Amino acid sequence: MTTKEKDILIEIMRQNIAEKEKYIYGLIRENIKLKGKRHTNKGGLDHEKSEKPNSL
Repeated sequence: MTTKEKDILIEIMRQNIAEKEKYIYGLIRENIKLKGKRHTNKGGLDHEKSEKPNSL
């Protein structure tokens, strides 16, 4: 394998890594957003559950 071929493969590998990093960071951001929503909704749901039995 020539040096040029190795350089081409290295560049392809770097691009693949960069794409995977973007994907992973996107998943992490989405996970953080979902956890934030779940935390916010959880408080509301607990509050609703505690009111329903009292109203019956």
